[in-house]
Amino acid sequence: MIDSLLSILQNIGEYAPLKEIIPLFLIGLFLIGATIYEFIEKKIKIIRKKKMFNLLNKGKDVALSATIRKLLNMKIEKFGHVSKLELDSTLKTMFLEVALRGEVELLEIQVEKYSIEEENNKFYLQIHELKTSREWLNIVILEYLENQKIELPSQHIKLIKAIV
Repeated sequence: MIDSLLSILQNIGEYAPLKEIIPLFLIGLFLIGATIYEFIEKKIKIIRKKKMFNLLNKGKDVALSATIRKLLNMKIEKFGHVSKLELDSTLKTMFLEVALRGEVELLEIQVEKYSIEEENNKFYLQIHELKTSREWLNIVILEYLENQKIELPSQHIKLIKAIV
């Protein structure tokens, strides 16, 4: 096949109609190739931006997790401490492990969905789905805390805005 094309191209003078068509055909191929190249370049740029965003977002989440863990530990030091806190601000999820005084096993808390809302210059945390490793605590949460808005302290407004 390639040999026949080469022989046609070498003897182009004998095929007068091809003399006019081949340059147009080659220009068309070039334009198609350029269009495909531009399309691929755009997709690569989008992928790179997403990866950079994900990397930056992951770094932000790690820093926020450490800060929130420290703040929570100051609040609950009488009861125990948060040994692990993982925040995903993109998916709006959070996982905590809490070591409570007098308990052998860690309390695991999985926040499947949360939102932070602003009303009248005040920020509120609303937990939409929360499960723990303690069945009785899950019942208490369903009965008394589900979809309750918790006002967030104003002194941590920069941290709160970073999460939002």
